[in-house]
Amino acid sequence: MSNATYNHPHHTSLLDTSTLTLHEFFGNDVPTYVILSHTWGDREVGYEEVITPTDYIRAKNGYEKILHFAETSQDLGYRYGWIDTVCIDKRSSAELTEAINSMFSWYKNSALCIAYLADVDIEAHDNSAKFLASGDPELSKVWNSRWFTRGWTLQELVAPRDIWFYSRSWHNIMILPTDLSRITSIPEKVLTSGIMDDISVAQKMCWASRRQTTREEDLAYSLMGLFDVNMPLLYGEGTEAFVRLQEEIIRRSDDETIFLWKSENAFESSYRGVFARCPSEFAHCSNIVRHQELPTEPLPFNLTNTGLQMCLRLFPIKEVLAYNGDSLSVQLRKEEVAGLYVPFLHCRIIESRNRIQTVFSKKVKKEGRHYARVKPNHIVELEVGRIEKSTLLAEQLYVYQEVRFNDVYRSQLVSGFEIKADFNTVIVRDKKCSGLSSWEGDILQRIPGIAPACGITCIKNRWTDVEVYLLVVSPGNNGLIAKDRTLLYFLLDRCPDTKFLSKSISKGLTRAFSKDIRDGVFEFIKIFGIANHRFYGYSKATVVVKNDCLITQGDLDLIWLPDEVYFHDLVGNL
Repeated sequence: MSNATYNHPHHTSLLDTSTLTLHEFFGNDVPTYVILSHTWGDREVGYEEVITPTDYIRAKNGYEKILHFAETSQDLGYRYGWIDTVCIDKRSSAELTEAINSMFSWYKNSALCIAYLADVDIEAHDNSAKFLASGDPELSKVWNSRWFTRGWTLQELVAPRDIWFYSRSWHNIMILPTDLSRITSIPEKVLTSGIMDDISVAQKMCWASRRQTTREEDLAYSLMGLFDVNMPLLYGEGTEAFVRLQEEIIRRSDDETIFLWKSENAFESSYRGVFARCPSEFAHCSNIVRHQELPTEPLPFNLTNTGLQMCLRLFPIKEVLAYNGDSLSVQLRKEEVAGLYVPFLHCRIIESRNRIQTVFSKKVKKEGRHYARVKPNHIVELEVGRIEKSTLLAEQLYVYQEVRFNDVYRSQLVSGFEIKADFNTVIVRDKKCSGLSSWEGDILQRIPGIAPACGITCIKNRWTDVEVYLLVVSPGNNGLIAKDRTLLYFLLDRCPDTKFLSKSISKGLTRAFSKDIRDGVFEFIKIFGIANHRFYGYSKATVVVKNDCLITQGDLDLIWLPDEVYFHDLVGNL
């Protein structure tokens, strides 16, 4: 749908639609071609298979798709076509990296994109195109197609200069850009021209917010072309790929809407870094744009080893409430105001030019200029006229890219667990929080079949949304609730296999409890078969019972600090 042209990738393999053979082209020698957009299914055909097809390969569903694509391309007058399944040699990591970084360009430079909706059954009379007007009941079949839910097909919708849809039976379906815009939240002018100069980062992220990919990393890699960035592929890095994508974006853009993500399920008290963890945190941003009519311009960002360096006007909430309280979009309790700030961001919603959109932040250390995002489930709206009256100057500050609680609290101890006698409640007390609970726990489940009593529950940190499993073990046979009982309790990254735990291991546990606590812990790990679990901490503590609560009298000592990104989130606040 775009009229713009991107430079061709250095190397391209194209499929001859008449002979089904692959031909290599380089640079500007690439001929006119048609390109296929589709969702992968069972029994796809790969690069090496299309070169030397056998009867087994020809019987695959993917080969039939290639035949129909080639036939349709010829009918439309195209000799060459491009299909991701067969035109990329995925055996070569270098070619795969180049292909994914060039994917947007391939779709952008195609003469036509054929979008094949394999799960849409719509027939056309006399093999002519079927036009689906607004309100046609068959449009719902199109909108419910898996094609509109996949991450990779987003750029395949936006990039091409022209796109035609085809049903399962390869009948052409004509759809108005107006209807496409309505279902995808992508402006009609983008779908018809491909011009995205005035589209904000947050809006583009919003387009991807309800899409999924098979590989977690592809949520980021599928968006590189949309933001005109390149980065190496590191499959296995998980959500770090989306953080890297945002880092690359801010190296090329000063668009502050990238900071307006929102985590709907986060605790009010959660600390977060400057970046979102996934595109779904931009789901609310369809109408968030840059505010380009303010008297000031965004100042450059700089990525450092201590966070994102920014120069911003940072308003204390106390000051904001003094002259903007009646129009503050978020209600705050009195005790929440201290230490809370809002930065002046050049962002607004499309409908309002006299208000800005911003977020809450808080200094994470008494000394220094390091801040974190707080109340990440809120976006703040402020009236520009009132806030502009402030004489507050911009200051240089650092915002953590990922908050680790050793950056917030230096305590390395938990003051103890409280477990209700009926096992219905698990509370972890934090010395730094004046007795307030930092963790919320599920019902403690007794593990059957083990002579020493064992219980396990999942607990979730209020500040970081991190979940961890608490395993409580008693060396005696009287159950966990008993006066003057010595317990071991452990924090694990995931639930142990309770079937394995239910084996008779009482002798081994006795050995573990008879040894020095540190040696006993490692004996315990060996016995319980949890050596492959990340092991966060342990404690050996005397237990007392007060008001039907089992209370550990002792601190949880940490064993080691792995480098995993959320480990400090988990233990630093303990």
